[in-house]
Amino acid sequence: MAARGEPIAAEAELRDVLAARLRVLGPDHPDTLTTRQDIALQMTLQGNHAAAEAEYRDVLATELRVLRPDHPITLLTRHNLAVEISEQGNHAAAEAEFRDVLAAELRVLGPDHPLTLVTRHCIALQLAGQGNHAAAEAEHRDVLAVRLRVLGPDHPETLTTQYSIAQEIAGQGNHTAAEAEFRDVLAVRLRVFGPDHPGTLSTRHYIALEMAAQGNHTAAEAEFRDVLAVRLGVLGPDHPSTLTTRHSIALEIAGQGNHTAAEAEFRDVLAARLRVLGPDHPDTQETSSWIGYLARQTNA
Repeated sequence: MAARGEPIAAEAELRDVLAARLRVLGPDHPDTLTTRQDIALQMTLQGNHAAAEAEYRDVLATELRVLRPDHPITLLTRHNLAVEISEQGNHAAAEAEFRDVLAAELRVLGPDHPLTLVTRHCIALQLAGQGNHAAAEAEHRDVLAVRLRVLGPDHPETLTTQYSIAQEIAGQGNHTAAEAEFRDVLAVRLRVFGPDHPGTLSTRHYIALEMAAQGNHTAAEAEFRDVLAVRLGVLGPDHPSTLTTRHSIALEIAGQGNHTAAEAEFRDVLAARLRVLGPDHPDTQETSSWIGYLARQTNA
């Protein structure tokens, strides 16, 4: 269910698994703790980051008692906890947590370990979240240098870092250069992963966003529609990524001044997001906000 983009149903299923594992294995067993981590992930996918944070904190308390502070599983939970803090918009606190995790990972795993590099990547994201895109880009470039040396240019994590560099270039307002960087990433992802891979489609999505940022809403809409056709075939109509693309198409229709058609598209997306994600998910609320905005524009 999680793979199909149905986090509400997946959480319910995992809670049944958790009840059985608590009964058979007890609360401190690694499999029980793993299930609780998976439940927290499904909360995250529903946009319920406060509940996910609370779940991770409970799991962390057990791991600190049963394992040790520097155990890789404990560090992973601390990493996930920092992610939830970040998702609630507290990027300074998340950065501090990630830096504490990084210090332990450097000591336990070393500077070139993949998990260490993931944490550095996340620190760069927190810098960006605080508006410091230049520092974020510099951190990403340092990580990229290591990943190129350790993993090679075609590794997914190397490409993720290049993708993030493009995002930081965009965050500094240079949308032409960002589009060019995204296109370089796209060329490699097409060659390595093929046209239907989620990373390939995500890169195409961002290329469309950069077109839109340069005022080319017609070309952006066309790119989004091509991405939508693939996502419908690969993921289905109710997958969150499919709905994100439909939301973006509505934005580009609005950008071309066709508010009536844009509102109709937003309403279709809203109905699906309410069904799949629930009314409290940030994506659902964003679509609802756009419907309200366009309605006010039409009635003005």
